[in-house]
Amino acid sequence: MQKKVLFKFFENLKKENFVRKKDSILLAVSGGSDSVALLFLFSNLKNKIAAAYIDHGLRKKAKKEKAFVKNLCKKLGIPFFTKKVNTKKFALKNKKSIEESARILRYSSLTQIALNHGFKKIATAHTLNDRIETVFLKIFRGGGILSLAGIPKKTKINKMTVIRPLLVFQREELK
Repeated sequence: MQKKVLFKFFENLKKENFVRKKDSILLAVSGGSDSVALLFLFSNLKNKIAAAYIDHGLRKKAKKEKAFVKNLCKKLGIPFFTKKVNTKKFALKNKKSIEESARILRYSSLTQIALNHGFKKIATAHTLNDRIETVFLKIFRGGGILSLAGIPKKTKINKMTVIRPLLVFQREELK
C-alpha cells in the first residue's frame, strides 16, 4: 500500500473524527478493489475490526467473491462474517427496486452482525467516484438542491453509525 494513500487515510480519519481509540468497526467488504483497499487500510489500525460479506443472492460470482474475502481475512487475521439474503423476494414483497432492496437488506444485515458481535460502527468503501455518480443520478432523476450533497460522510442507519472514510479518494488512487 502506498504511503501517500495510508497518510491520506489517517489524516481523513482524524479530520472527520471517524474513529476513536476504543471504537470497534465492522467493514463492509464485497471483494471489489475499493472494499479490499478499505480492509487493508483499516488493518493498519489498532482498533478491533472485522469484515462482513453480504451475498444478495443476485450474482453467480458471489460464491467466489465470498471465498476471496474470507481467505484474505484469514491471511490478515481479521474476523469474517457473512450473510445471504434474498433480494428478489424482498423486492417483490415490498414493491421496491432490486437496487433499493439490496441496499436495505445490506445495511440491515450489517447492522445485525455489528450488534450481535459488539461493533460500534460500520465502515463502507464508498469513494469520491461513487459520490459524484450519486449526485448525477439524483439530479437526473429530478432531485433538488439536496441532490448536490451526494453520499454523506457519516450517517445513522438502523441505530448504527455508518462511516465512509474513502470519500476523499478517487477509485484510481486506491487500486
